[in-house]
Amino acid sequence: MNKRVFRLFLLLFTLTFSCNQPKYKINDIMVPLVVGQYHVQSDSTLLKYYSIFQVYTTSNLTGIIGFNHTTRSLDFINLKSGSKENSIRLDQAGYNITPEFGDFFYYNFDSIFFCYDEYKLICLNGSTGIITSYNLNNEILGRVQPVMGFKLEYIPHERILQFNAPFYKELFNRVYYKTPIIGEFDISKNVMTRRYGFHPSIYHSKKMEFPIMSLPSKMNCDGKCYLSFGPDPYVYVYERSSGKLINKVLCKSDHVEVVKPIKRNGDFQIGLDYLSTTPLYYKILLDKNNNCFYRIVKMPQDLYDDKGRLNQRWTGPWSIVIWDLSRNVIIGEAELEAGKYNYRFSFVTDDGFCVAKSTPETGDLMTFDIIKFSTLQTRL
Repeated sequence: MNKRVFRLFLLLFTLTFSCNQPKYKINDIMVPLVVGQYHVQSDSTLLKYYSIFQVYTTSNLTGIIGFNHTTRSLDFINLKSGSKENSIRLDQAGYNITPEFGDFFYYNFDSIFFCYDEYKLICLNGSTGIITSYNLNNEILGRVQPVMGFKLEYIPHERILQFNAPFYKELFNRVYYKTPIIGEFDISKNVMTRRYGFHPSIYHSKKMEFPIMSLPSKMNCDGKCYLSFGPDPYVYVYERSSGKLINKVLCKSDHVEVVKPIKRNGDFQIGLDYLSTTPLYYKILLDKNNNCFYRIVKMPQDLYDDKGRLNQRWTGPWSIVIWDLSRNVIIGEAELEAGKYNYRFSFVTDDGFCVAKSTPETGDLMTFDIIKFSTLQTRL
């Protein structure tokens, strides 16, 4: 091979290799960039934190709807204007909705769904006050008991209400953990159409347990349901139409090794200390604009700080693992400042990943930082 041919070959190889390289490095340490803020102005009826809330977006509004346990109402907060747009009192005459529901889902003002711990479903028409009830207690399910932390979601084109909780009458035993987690209820036919999704085998021990969110965080995207469990580095992907497990992706934080269980029904104080110090895959959030999901990670921490004070459960270090849905790979992980944010109050809008600041700006009730990530921006 003469020198001219060799140089041409080398040039072609170099160009081909360079063109095939991604614009970002897999498993990169990513830098969170604050690109904006939402400010919610002080209002005597609003809360600083809504434990049950939903992001709500229309063509001209970006907001959240939160359940206000003080006023027993659904508060509609416009994040762009920073004010409360509306409030629905659930205990007012004509509605008669008790506040002990597990979750709600707002589709529109005429279709607001609530699910109670007994798996009683109701749909409120906010205009007329008419309530339609669906009861999931039947011969198949038995008398179910309360389960903390389940989420309700309405899929309108299918008229399906979806839950992420086992429909079983006995809690936290071996049968419970082998019972399907996801239930999909057809409100037009008043029947359960699909049940799928299972706890991974690490939950099946008779003697040990993970007292950190037995129910998974869930996310729907392109006909698939993604389940993320607190102690498990994997995310489980189910095809909704068939209920089959079609993928199991390793979405592991670099800050979390193996999450170990503790003795079932053990010492109460040991359990409290465990909750404070043990890492946790908290939840997953879909970012449609960037075709990825964010997996929020509570990182491990010591029981006491350097001054001997007890560390709080939710104020320690945390991070976000970012998963590319198109390529099925981890793009990278971003570590965020401990104590600065309340990551339980986080969500995604068209503006980016949003998280509430622990200490709001002066004069504001709530301040949310809008965050984008440096590695992601190279491909937007």
